[in-house]
Amino acid sequence: MRRVDWQARRPKVCKLAANGLLRQYFPKGTDLGRHSRNDLDAVAAALNNVRPCA
Repeated sequence: MRRVDWQARRPKVCKLAANGLLRQYFPKGTDLGRHSRNDLDAVAAALNNVRPCA
């Protein structure tokens, strides 16, 4: 039986979860230059209040 080191997998899982949250606001291929600084700040604030890997 193989032991799984969950602590080693956690950063990858967190990164995938964060990418999924970002895709809700910006679909793949979105040009972020078309969004205002206020739009990006609003998304950052919303994402900072979510903890995908707490």
